[in-house]
Parts: sequence; C-alpha cells; structure tokens
Amino acid sequence: MDPEKQTQKLLGAVRNGDIHIVKMLVDNNGANVYATDKLGRNCLHHAALSAEAGIMYYLIETKGMDVTVRDKLGLKAGHYAARNKEAFNFLTTRILFREYNSQI
Repeated sequence: MDPEKQTQKLLGAVRNGDIHIVKMLVDNNGANVYATDKLGRNCLHHAALSAEAGIMYYLIETKGMDVTVRDKLGLKAGHYAARNKEAFNFLTTRILFREYNSQI
C-alpha cells in the first residue's frame, strides 16, 4: 500500500476509534505510528484529540510511543488530551507512572 494512503487510513482509524483497524494496520501491515498529517500530528496526537483512551493505551503501552513528540504547532499529545478530561487523566497517569518507574 502507498505509504501516504496507509498513513491517511491509519490516522482515520484512530480518529474514528477503530482499534481493530489500527492494530491491523500497525501489527500486520507495518504502518508507521509516527507518520504524520500535514500539521505534524501522529497517531497519539489524533487519539488524544479524539479522546480514544484505548488507542492511546495501545500506542503508549504496546508500541512504546514517545509522549513528548511535538507537532508543527509545538503541541504534544497531552495538549490535545487536555481538551477531554478522560483522555487527559489517562495520559497524565501514564506519564507519571513512567517517570516514577524510571526513578526506581
């Protein structure tokens, strides 16, 4: 599949909350979770924008996505998650948990 089309399909599946399609594209088809749209937003940015905690969990915990990556506007996934209480709480908990574990 054309990488640009694959990226669009992946980001669309993330925005739509379709974790099965996301997993299929990433796990089976090798889609790049760090591929971005025109604004430099990757899968984690889109999951945070859409308040898709299940996809955020998959991307962070299973795929090890870096939560500190910024888009072209200088925003991290956490900035987008702040628009939604559930997404923000999930992302904040994950970041703090990782920081705590790295200190041990």
